[in-house]
Amino acid sequence: MQLQSTYLLPINLLMESRTIREKVREEIIELQKTNPRFKPGLAIVQVGSRPDSSTYVRMKGKAAQEVHSPSFIAFEQSECAN
Repeated sequence: MQLQSTYLLPINLLMESRTIREKVREEIIELQKTNPRFKPGLAIVQVGSRPDSSTYVRMKGKAAQEVHSPSFIAFEQSECAN
Protein backbone atom coordinates (compact mmCIF):
# COMPACT_ATOMS: atom_id res chain seq x y z
CA MET A 1 0.00 0.00 0.00
CA GLN A 2 2.85 2.41 0.76
CA LEU A 3 4.19 1.93 -2.75
CA GLN A 4 0.93 3.10 -4.33
CA SER A 5 0.81 6.32 -2.29
CA THR A 6 4.41 7.06 -3.30
CA TYR A 7 3.42 6.81 -6.95
CA LEU A 8 0.25 8.86 -6.45
CA LEU A 9 2.02 11.78 -4.78
CA PRO A 10 3.62 13.24 -7.94
CA ILE A 11 0.34 12.93 -9.85
CA ASN A 12 -1.53 14.77 -7.10
CA LEU A 13 1.11 17.50 -7.02
CA LEU A 14 0.95 17.82 -10.80
CA MET A 15 -2.83 18.14 -10.70
CA GLU A 16 -2.58 20.72 -7.91
CA SER A 17 -0.01 22.78 -9.85
CA ARG A 18 -2.29 22.75 -12.90
CA THR A 19 -5.19 23.95 -10.77
CA ILE A 20 -3.10 26.77 -9.32
CA ARG A 21 -1.77 27.73 -12.77
CA GLU A 22 -5.28 27.93 -14.22
CA LYS A 23 -6.55 29.96 -11.27
CA VAL A 24 -3.69 32.47 -11.58
CA ARG A 25 -4.20 32.66 -15.34
CA GLU A 26 -7.92 33.40 -14.90
CA GLU A 27 -7.19 36.04 -12.25
CA ILE A 28 -4.70 37.78 -14.54
CA ILE A 29 -7.18 37.79 -17.42
CA GLU A 30 -9.91 39.23 -15.17
CA LEU A 31 -7.59 41.92 -13.84
CA GLN A 32 -6.63 42.85 -17.39
CA LYS A 33 -10.30 43.16 -18.34
CA THR A 34 -11.07 45.50 -15.45
CA ASN A 35 -7.79 47.41 -15.65
CA PRO A 36 -6.23 47.42 -19.13
CA ARG A 37 -3.07 49.02 -17.74
CA PHE A 38 -2.37 45.94 -15.60
CA LYS A 39 0.58 44.26 -17.33
CA PRO A 40 2.40 41.68 -15.22
CA GLY A 41 5.78 40.70 -16.58
CA LEU A 42 8.14 37.77 -16.42
CA ALA A 43 11.93 37.88 -16.34
CA ILE A 44 14.07 34.73 -16.35
CA VAL A 45 17.84 34.31 -16.44
CA GLN A 46 18.89 30.78 -17.33
CA VAL A 47 22.52 29.90 -16.71
CA GLY A 48 23.75 26.76 -18.43
CA SER A 49 21.84 24.54 -20.82
CA ARG A 50 20.32 21.71 -18.82
CA PRO A 51 17.50 20.24 -20.92
CA ASP A 52 15.07 20.10 -18.00
CA SER A 53 15.72 23.74 -17.14
CA SER A 54 15.31 24.76 -20.78
CA THR A 55 11.95 22.98 -20.90
CA TYR A 56 10.83 24.70 -17.69
CA VAL A 57 11.86 28.13 -19.01
CA ARG A 58 10.13 27.51 -22.35
CA MET A 59 6.91 26.49 -20.56
CA LYS A 60 6.95 29.64 -18.41
CA GLY A 61 7.47 31.78 -21.54
CA LYS A 62 4.44 30.13 -23.17
CA ALA A 63 2.34 30.74 -20.06
CA ALA A 64 3.29 34.42 -20.14
CA GLN A 65 2.29 34.64 -23.81
CA GLU A 66 -1.11 33.10 -23.05
CA VAL A 67 -1.99 36.04 -20.82
CA HIS A 68 -0.33 38.58 -23.13
CA SER A 69 2.34 39.30 -20.54
CA PRO A 70 5.67 40.68 -21.69
CA SER A 71 8.55 38.39 -20.92
CA PHE A 72 12.31 38.65 -21.01
CA ILE A 73 14.42 35.53 -21.05
CA ALA A 74 18.22 35.77 -20.93
CA PHE A 75 20.39 32.75 -21.62
CA GLU A 76 23.93 32.54 -20.29
CA GLN A 77 25.78 29.59 -21.78
CA SER A 78 28.56 29.29 -19.21
CA GLU A 79 28.09 27.65 -15.84
CA CYS A 80 28.31 29.77 -12.68
CA ALA A 81 30.94 28.96 -10.10
CA ASN A 82 31.00 29.89 -6.41
